[in-house]
Amino acid sequence: MRQNVIRAKWTIITVIAVLVSSTTQSVAHVNWFVDGDSERLPNVAITEPVFIGWLIIAALMVLVSIWLDGKLPTFAVAQSKLRHDFMEILRVFTGMSFLLTAY
Repeated sequence: MRQNVIRAKWTIITVIAVLVSSTTQSVAHVNWFVDGDSERLPNVAITEPVFIGWLIIAALMVLVSIWLDGKLPTFAVAQSKLRHDFMEILRVFTGMSFLLTAY
């Protein structure tokens, strides 16, 4: 059962990686926000050393955070009415900020 879950997760990750890496160049945002007479931006390929370097740095940061998450101690949080109310208010204001940002 556990192997099936792991296999399904890796399948999803692989499919997403293939879809992201095989997309064609999209210039819709350029057509909306940039004059047509301006000079074109250079294409940046995912095989360039700078891109690969930043990709490796990002992957290392994720791996270090996963490793640290298992090593750092977790503190018990007191379950109180004040904490519950604060979390509810935080949820409401976070949702409102997302809606206002989207608007």
